[in-house]
Amino acid sequence: MSLFVDDVERLLRDLYGEADNKAIYRLRGTVCGIVRELTKHLRKDLWQEHNDAANIDYVNGIGLPEGYGISGSDHRKANRAARDLALRARAVRANPSGFSIYTVQFVKALEENPRLLGAADQLAPDYPF
Repeated sequence: MSLFVDDVERLLRDLYGEADNKAIYRLRGTVCGIVRELTKHLRKDLWQEHNDAANIDYVNGIGLPEGYGISGSDHRKANRAARDLALRARAVRANPSGFSIYTVQFVKALEENPRLLGAADQLAPDYPF
């Protein structure tokens, strides 16, 4: 989902330039909300992929509110997410045409740089990307 929203933002910047960052950020937020709601109901696999990445990001401090700590349950969620993403990556590599172009791009990015998900390789060492 994030890769798609990034593409929409790039398209908006190509069309309208950098002149009105506030408007572009508001449009990006709106697109993200629409995509999130549609995905939640229509593409549960993409929704889960997005949540798994967010859970791993969280234990690496991305999206963690200032002053908050990371709990044991956050680590458990991240560990499960790393395992699930590794399994999904295997399925994507086995049949890339069965997945969206964004999921294939996400898996390729993980293969090129597994650190994109922070400590995912440490969280789920039995499931390498």
